[in-house]
Amino acid sequence: MDFFKKLIEILTLKMDEPGNYGWFHFLFIGILLFACLAVIFLANHHHHEKTLRLVLLISGSVMIIFEIYKQLIFTFRLNGNQIIMDYQWYAFPFQLCSTPMYIMIIAGLWKPGKVRDALLGYLALFGLFGGLCVYAFPNDVFVSEIGIDIQTMIHHGLQIVVGVFLLTYYRQSYNRSFWLGSFIVFAINISIALTLDFVVPMFIHETFNMFYISQQFGCTLPVLGTIYPKVPYIVFLLIYSLGFCFAASIIYWVSFSVNLLCKVIHRECLKLQVNH
Repeated sequence: MDFFKKLIEILTLKMDEPGNYGWFHFLFIGILLFACLAVIFLANHHHHEKTLRLVLLISGSVMIIFEIYKQLIFTFRLNGNQIIMDYQWYAFPFQLCSTPMYIMIIAGLWKPGKVRDALLGYLALFGLFGGLCVYAFPNDVFVSEIGIDIQTMIHHGLQIVVGVFLLTYYRQSYNRSFWLGSFIVFAINISIALTLDFVVPMFIHETFNMFYISQQFGCTLPVLGTIYPKVPYIVFLLIYSLGFCFAASIIYWVSFSVNLLCKVIHRECLKLQVNH
């Protein structure tokens, strides 16, 4: 028991709560940029199935390990010398940004085909968008526990890194399964979240709001949080779903266009070399 108390003390070490675009935030932005450059190089120069699987499985495993740590923090706390077990249900790991760690493991073990394309599309488009939103506007993800702040930046950073890797890795073979299939994976995840938001509050009396779409607890996300109280719930769900699909589509078409432009530039450069 003394060992467990000491462990909880270490896991809940405090720091001044980081602010948006403070030193802590900029530190992880720098690490993120370096990691993105590294995976772009990796995807270009080690374009192998083994590389793809390793990136997915290692990234997913790291995220899950940090998530286990987070769940411990939101389950146990110290009250003097007493350990209190009181799970905070709002931290249940099935938010939009929680799903990539499960999808990475599934996709890393799945055989190539349309199903895996859809899973990878979800990671490259929805996962990347979710990570970018948090890095751009951390807001309430920062707390006073050092470990949780590190966990959240690593977690969302890996979403971005894996998304960048996949968009680079698949740059020569974008297809409808990759893009439209990601919508199906999103629809499945949002359906699970809606089911959990309906069922779980029947048995607990705490905030439980997966994907921030609970009819009982509302939405606290930027922009969407202001829309939620002004429209009927079904309209809000439609705006929420279409909004995320639209953002994912923008990422897809921007990436597709950049890749197309690079091909044109490369072809013209080759023509110039031939002519000279």
